[in-house]
Amino acid sequence: MKLEDLKSALKQAGIQSWLFYNFKDLDPIAVHILGLSDKVMRTRRWFYFVPKEGDPVKLVHRIEPDVLEEIPGEKLLYSGKVEMEEMLKKILSSVRTAAMQYSPKNAVPYISRVDAGTVELIRSLGVEVVSSGDLIQILEAVLTKKELESHRKAASFLYSCVEEGFKHIAASLKNRQRVTEFSVQEFILNRFKKGKFISDHPPIVAVGPHASNPHYSPQKTTDAPITENSLVLLDMWCKSSEKGAVYSDITWTGYMGKKIPEKIQEVFSIVRDARNKAIDFIRGRVLANHPVMGYEVDEKVRHFIASKGYGEYFLHRTGHSIGREVHWIGANLDNFETVEQRIILPRTCFSVEPGIYLKDFGIRSELDVYVDERHLEVNPEKLQEELIQIKDGAVFGF
Repeated sequence: MKLEDLKSALKQAGIQSWLFYNFKDLDPIAVHILGLSDKVMRTRRWFYFVPKEGDPVKLVHRIEPDVLEEIPGEKLLYSGKVEMEEMLKKILSSVRTAAMQYSPKNAVPYISRVDAGTVELIRSLGVEVVSSGDLIQILEAVLTKKELESHRKAASFLYSCVEEGFKHIAASLKNRQRVTEFSVQEFILNRFKKGKFISDHPPIVAVGPHASNPHYSPQKTTDAPITENSLVLLDMWCKSSEKGAVYSDITWTGYMGKKIPEKIQEVFSIVRDARNKAIDFIRGRVLANHPVMGYEVDEKVRHFIASKGYGEYFLHRTGHSIGREVHWIGANLDNFETVEQRIILPRTCFSVEPGIYLKDFGIRSELDVYVDERHLEVNPEKLQEELIQIKDGAVFGF
C-alpha cells in the first residue's frame, strides 16, 4: 500500500492518524494493508504511526530493527516496556485521535484485531482510539472499474450455472437417472473448471431439511437424492481465476413437482419480498444522497420477516461484503450477529440474502448489490421472482 493512499483515506474519513500495531500475527489486516512480507520474522511488538499531515514513524524492538524496512518512515528503537511506552507517548504527542483495528464493544469483530490492553495503553497516553473500519473500507472494499467488471462477469457466469444446474436436474428426473446433492455439486464444479472460475469452497446443494442449514455441505453420510416433490436450494460463489478478481455470490431455490405446496410458496414470497425491500431501501438512500449503515438495512428486513410471523426463523445477517474474498472487509448488512455501524461506501459490493429456515425446508434468495455515489446495480441482472419449478422434464421460472 502506498503512503499517499493511507493519507488520502485519513483525509477522506476526517481522522487525524492511523496507528498500526501487531504482535504474533494478531492483526493480519495491518500486515496486508501495509504490504508486509510474511517471510520476515516478527516476534516483538511493533507500531507504525501514520499522521494525516507529516511523516510516518516506525517503532520496533532493538533485536528486530529491520522488521518494517519495507515501508517508509523514521525508525525508532526500544528495548523494554517502559522505553516503548515513553516513545509511544512522544510519537503520539502531535495528535488527539488515532484509528486502530478496534470496534467499540466488539460490534464488528471482523475489524477488531487490537487487544483491549493495547487500546487501554494508547488511551492512557491521552489519545482517543477510534475505529479504523471506514479507513479499511476505503482502501480495501472500494472497487476499481476492472474489479467491478470482474464481479459482473462472475455474476453472469453464476446465473448460467444456476440455470444449467436446474436443467441438469430436470433432465435426470425425466430420464429416471439418479441425481443427488453430490452429483449436482460435481456438475457445477465442472462448469467452474471449464469456465476458469474458482471458489474457496464447493457450492451448496441442499434438499428439503438440508436447506434449513444455511451452511450445509453435502457429505458422504448425508448426501440426499433429488426426487419428485423435493425442494432444492443452490448457493454458489466464485470469481475469475485472473489475479485481483472479485467474487459473486447467489442463491436460488426450486421445487421438483407439478404443484408447489402452499407453505413453500408462502415462505418463498416472504423471503423474496424481504430481499426486494432491502434493495428498495438502499436505492432510496443512494438516490437521495443519504448515507446508509449496514445495520439499518438488516433492521428493515428483519422487521418485515418478523411481521409475517417468521422472525425466529431468520438465523443470520441480511448480507455480507464482497470483494477479492467472498466474505470481504467492507460493511455487512447486519444488526443481528453484529452491529454494523459502518456506512455503505460508494463503489462497494455486498450480498442481500434473507432466509427463513423451518424444520422441513429452508428458503434463501441471494443476489449482489453494487452502489456508487448515485446509483444502485443488482447482479446478476436477472432476479429470482418466482420459485423455479421442474415438472414433466421442463424447467419454469427463468
